[in-house]
Amino acid sequence: MPSPINVLKTLAPPGARTAVGTRARPAVRRLIGLCAAAALLAATIGGGSAARAQIQGLAAFGDSLSEEYFANGYSYAQSWFEQIHQHRGGIGGPYGVRGDTRGEGYEYNWSLWGASASQVHSIITNNLTTIQGQVTSGNVTHAVLYAGTNDYGAWSDAYERIYYGTWTQGQIDSYREGVVSEIRGAVEKLQGTGVSLVLSGVQDFGLGPFRLGNYDTFGDPARRQLVANALSDFNDDLKALALEKNIAFVDMLNFSYAVHGTHDAPNATLSVGGQNIQMTGAGTGATNAYVADRIHHHSVYQGLVANLFLEAFERQYNAGTPTFSEQEIVTNAGLAYGGDTLGIDLSQFVYTSVAIPEPGTLALLLPGCGALWLLRRRIQRSA
Repeated sequence: MPSPINVLKTLAPPGARTAVGTRARPAVRRLIGLCAAAALLAATIGGGSAARAQIQGLAAFGDSLSEEYFANGYSYAQSWFEQIHQHRGGIGGPYGVRGDTRGEGYEYNWSLWGASASQVHSIITNNLTTIQGQVTSGNVTHAVLYAGTNDYGAWSDAYERIYYGTWTQGQIDSYREGVVSEIRGAVEKLQGTGVSLVLSGVQDFGLGPFRLGNYDTFGDPARRQLVANALSDFNDDLKALALEKNIAFVDMLNFSYAVHGTHDAPNATLSVGGQNIQMTGAGTGATNAYVADRIHHHSVYQGLVANLFLEAFERQYNAGTPTFSEQEIVTNAGLAYGGDTLGIDLSQFVYTSVAIPEPGTLALLLPGCGALWLLRRRIQRSA
């Protein structure tokens, strides 16, 4: 196999020795610079704690899917925020009864029961000085913005109008643009505080039990798919916003399809930790996917949501807070562990602006970098 210097000479025209000694030198230096960056990345991936941005405090901005269940009548279940706080170091802040929109709960949870995207934006705007203080003091280092569910949920006016076709495509687009505009404003204000932010999409609640039983007014899968199409456009806009703002995005919409199935072929159960979770089940029992109101997800489901956010923090910010194992998820919910049975890679629903090469890629890249360094030394000697 020819040496790197011989390959360069082969590519150069006859008699172009000076091209190797002069024109090639800046290119080699640039490649070596890239190799240095790769080496630094390898060291970081290898566990360099100094490079990690640990989650010291976690804030949430959203609706009741992020609220404290125990303060709102569902003490038999836990939201994703509660699970991370209780099982990952109490990072949600002190518990108390607040004199503002937070009501009762943890200090860094700004989520509000029933809040629309516009209301979430208003909460951030009206409390920005306090939020900035939480970030500046180091009490809050990371945050999740998970808004829009009440704008598109199966109980919303928008869902009904899209389902029954009373809105034109222009009205659907205008509505979506308005909701995205509110979320954009919230993102920009939170980014201005310096917090490490994750943006989430919303789920398709047409697959859940809210529409079943006494609520079954949306029984046509084809019409529910019309809403799913509108949700897909909304999801794409949020993903584009996250990319534009250089923050992580959790694709909650396609996560909901992975666990629930589609409108044409819904899943009856989802196996997690050896437990069969009833995907349209609602009640106090922990094997239900939903609590009794048929809207809010039960503990096991919320444990998976918690993992999506933890995965996003790790991949975007190298946060180092571990996700929950299936054993943790089911035992935290009071269920017996029966082995790992989920079979869904949750990382596929997390999008970041940080491209982390596979370890095998680095293994191939670093030896090549060594060859480039030798090449540079030979060029220096031959110049």
